[in-house]
Amino acid sequence: MSTIQIEVTKVVTLISILFLMVNCHDEHIKSHNNNKEYVDSLTHLIVNVVDVAIENGTSNIKIDVENISNEDYLMVYSFKGDLDQREFPAIIKENNSITIEYFPFSSKIIDAFIKEHEGEYSPPIHNDDMGLQLFRSNQKRSVTFNIEFDSNNINTRKLILYFAKPPVEAFKKHELHYITPSKNMMELFSFNKKEVFF
Repeated sequence: MSTIQIEVTKVVTLISILFLMVNCHDEHIKSHNNNKEYVDSLTHLIVNVVDVAIENGTSNIKIDVENISNEDYLMVYSFKGDLDQREFPAIIKENNSITIEYFPFSSKIIDAFIKEHEGEYSPPIHNDDMGLQLFRSNQKRSVTFNIEFDSNNINTRKLILYFAKPPVEAFKKHELHYITPSKNMMELFSFNKKEVFF
């Protein structure tokens, strides 16, 4: 997908989400947020690690995701930080095990930036983007993660992924979307996690 196509997709998605937010009642949003439980209840999403290749210190982890439900799902896939330069994904190494987690966070740094420039005619642009991969209903496809971590002396490796149903139709049009992980944006999603050992 070209840069122009990505930007057009991002604009269309943001317009749809803004429309949704205007028409949502505040109590609905609060209830939606409070009911987030990150549990591994996604039995209709079958995730398998099919290949792990290590090249120049980077592990290329290829997974197959089979969606056997009648609904589409989005998966947190990446984050590129400009204002918020946190490590992503989170990598936790304990003894001889490692956990790689793609947690769907909301950023206080980004929220503060948005609030600071609220109401400006031409607010400055930032490049903090969270990538979401779409897995359509009753389909199977592969994606690859490129992760830098020390794999020496590791016996147990766990990948924690997060999935949510698309909150608006715009998210169903393309397989890759980019969103800004602000509080208002992330409250539109209800994520559940899937743990995979490899």
